[in-house]
Amino acid sequence: MSTSSQFERRRPAVICFVGYPGTGKTTQATTIAAALGVHRLRLRKFVETQGIVRTNEEIEDPLRWYERLLDFGSAFMNGPVAESVRTHGWAVIDGFPRAPSETDALHETAQRNGWAVTILHFDLPNVHERRAFSTHRQRSRAIMLGRTIDEARHQRRITIAEQREILAVHRARELGLRVSPIDPRQPLRVVHRTVRQAVRLDYERLPWDWEALWILHEVASHAYLVGGSFYRPFFNGVRGPMQASWDVGVAVGSELEAMEVRSLLLARAPRVRWRVGNAI
Repeated sequence: MSTSSQFERRRPAVICFVGYPGTGKTTQATTIAAALGVHRLRLRKFVETQGIVRTNEEIEDPLRWYERLLDFGSAFMNGPVAESVRTHGWAVIDGFPRAPSETDALHETAQRNGWAVTILHFDLPNVHERRAFSTHRQRSRAIMLGRTIDEARHQRRITIAEQREILAVHRARELGLRVSPIDPRQPLRVVHRTVRQAVRLDYERLPWDWEALWILHEVASHAYLVGGSFYRPFFNGVRGPMQASWDVGVAVGSELEAMEVRSLLLARAPRVRWRVGNAI
């Protein structure tokens, strides 16, 4: 069985990131979505595409906005989430489910379509640690973005998470959905590795050009493989499936090194069209 077929067969369909504000779920959701080549989906963005925006009262009181979002859970699942799974085999959802009713919508749609679901719950051992960690992260983010620190708003967002998201995760466990706890206090690289392991996204199962990578590793392990695949047009003018690149691009650190590495690569694999250049 090929590496790509193993990867296709074992990958989960829907990955959900939930947790207190500031725990890093958006950072990880963005990273995983990029690795899978899909868009990070958010219920709020979907609702806004329907022409619905927050009122001034909902901006001041986020709970009112979350209450209104609850009416769109099923449409969200049957719309952009279903489209992502249908097109790519994956859907990465940031900040969903946030209430038991949204968990029910997720479970019902997954059951009907035969999707596997993994919920990554960014959580800390007790409520005091959760509040302190979330408050610190929200303050830090505001400073980094040059925004005014709004302590009242930070605490309102934490309160909503306490009232809603914990119940959503509890409901997920009742329904038998797979919930994986993630400790956001760990170093970023450790959190990312834990997330990848939780969704069974091992780099070894990704459809890399392994032959070219190993040849380059043997010849010049410090060099970079660059370039990539391209799409060719079908007879009807529509872009077709991804094709292997004609050339294999390699980036090194100097013109002299480029000449040396190219000679070694040609000696190791003369039938490959190696294109080695100075990246600096």
